[in-house]
Amino acid sequence: MLDIQLLRKDLPAVVAGLARRGVTFDEAAFRALEDERKGLQVRTEELQAKRNALSKQVGALKSKGEDATAVLAEVGGLGDEVKANETALAALQGRMEGFLRTIPNIPRAEVPAGKSADDNVEVRRWGEPRAFDFAPKDHVDVGAALGGLDFDTGAKLAGARFSVLRGGVARLHRALAQFMLDTHTREHGYTEVYVPYMVSGECADGVSSLAKFKDDLFKLEGRDLYLIPTAEYPVTNFVRDTLLEAKDLPLRFVCHSPCFRSEAGSYGKDTRGMIRQHQFDKVEILQVVHPERSAEAHEELTGHAETILKKLGLPFRTMVLCTGDIGFSSAKTYDLEVWLPGQDAYREISSCSNFEAFQARRMQARFKGGDKGKPEPVHTLNGSGLAVGRTLVAILENYQQADGSVSDSRGAGAVDGRRDAARQGVKSRLVVVRHGETEWNVAGRIQGHTDSPLTPSGRAQAEAIGERMAKESFERLVSSDLGRAWQTAEAIAKRTGHAIVANPRIRERHFGEGEGLTYEEVDARWPEAFSRTRETDPDYVIPGGESRRQLHERIRDEFESLAREAAGGCHAVVCHGGVLAILYRHIHGIPVGEARRIPIPNASYNALRHEGGRWIVEAWGDTAHLPAVGEALVEP
Repeated sequence: MLDIQLLRKDLPAVVAGLARRGVTFDEAAFRALEDERKGLQVRTEELQAKRNALSKQVGALKSKGEDATAVLAEVGGLGDEVKANETALAALQGRMEGFLRTIPNIPRAEVPAGKSADDNVEVRRWGEPRAFDFAPKDHVDVGAALGGLDFDTGAKLAGARFSVLRGGVARLHRALAQFMLDTHTREHGYTEVYVPYMVSGECADGVSSLAKFKDDLFKLEGRDLYLIPTAEYPVTNFVRDTLLEAKDLPLRFVCHSPCFRSEAGSYGKDTRGMIRQHQFDKVEILQVVHPERSAEAHEELTGHAETILKKLGLPFRTMVLCTGDIGFSSAKTYDLEVWLPGQDAYREISSCSNFEAFQARRMQARFKGGDKGKPEPVHTLNGSGLAVGRTLVAILENYQQADGSVSDSRGAGAVDGRRDAARQGVKSRLVVVRHGETEWNVAGRIQGHTDSPLTPSGRAQAEAIGERMAKESFERLVSSDLGRAWQTAEAIAKRTGHAIVANPRIRERHFGEGEGLTYEEVDARWPEAFSRTRETDPDYVIPGGESRRQLHERIRDEFESLAREAAGGCHAVVCHGGVLAILYRHIHGIPVGEARRIPIPNASYNALRHEGGRWIVEAWGDTAHLPAVGEALVEP
């Protein structure tokens, strides 16, 4: 729901924002409701003031022993009118809320303008579609030949748009869901939840407009209950009518559930196969965050969904939806579209949205302890991580063989999805640059100046690195964040002419709420956070952050992913020295619990080759920090 104060203070901005998504705001209806509200409020306040004055008069008359009957009668009459006005005002506020609940969210400024999916914009692409030496089939024919996809029995049981899975296909479907849950909980820091598959009308309307979209839902006859179209419906409502503490944010949940959709208005669309069904499984990832973090969290959440596709080796592209294609509640949405060779097209497999405060206002989900000094709405985000059935479809089509079987020709099980490039023995190369190698690095961190700009000497050093890297052949320049690493990347880009891509998953930020604080401030808030015990405990978590184990696993897996992306080529990566230390600990097999005993690397830049299951370190700078420069086996 939109902020009523925004409509009152800057109605033209709201009208213009909604017009971008092709929605005409009924200004006349809103102004009529507002005029009626103002009239009732003014009259009610006048009556209350008059009643208070008369009540004082009654007291004065009684103190003098005079008759106050007539004045008391007038006070009683005013009280009745005040109550009537208050009742009318409450009813009007209900009408106003009902009016607002049917109005969609305003797109963020960076959302591209457009009228339909044809106007969506590709942001990035990963993986190359496989070149088949035979005519690839679609998943229906592949699954039927395997005896694993049975649409006839599904129709016999429940009608059109239902299916039955059998044997190995059913096991693969189950394993995919487990693989997604394990990845999001172990690597991305989500808490797994199990929820009811039905929600009340109030819950449904908290997530989206029940009045507008109830025909898309399956309703239980005679009950105020709806089968969930996605786990977003129950999980988002965890925070309905809740006042959270700022220190408890962010909240991250992952949920595997069946999803039920009537697909009203989609008659004739995707009638063949599993692309559009009335019942399907999905793994949903959801975050509840501080408003200042929602844009960053959106990129992070989208990256989490992308990770699943990368681990499975499925080519995909990431699209930002235009103003005419985003959902009712969304302020910005990324769609991940996986390549389906049987259809010779990219098809949606995940939708990752930032709703900002829109859902929170509908649900009265707020937090306290923010900068405004009063409770304010949280921001909510969610995405598919992934749609299990569509992932199954993608695997059947991308990994089909000429003999009708389905297998990962690279020699690794697609469901396992671990370190594909290492098992392939495909050479890939990363040029890794440590940013901020200047005097502010230590002093600035201790003083809590996490946004310190790159010093002139640091920029000169980065440009010198760029000079040498200009002679290297690499496809992409990656920055670990939008702060100092980005500044270093900009200096390198100046010399190499490359565009920069941000990758927040390799940002060292396990301090959570402690990030940006001095060590003394962290110690005061969380006593013994930096004691010897805590420093060597890989599972210790400062509230709001990651454990050291989670941090290491996230960064390790992202470097493995970058190595897969760079198969046969080279990427340049700019990151913090602590990230390099984690990478080197991974390469040399140093236990996570030994984190505090390993010096932060001093090298300005290095080249890392990933070949035949091994990382090979080529140190271009100071190598004193490396216990053993050279080859090191990557553990599977």
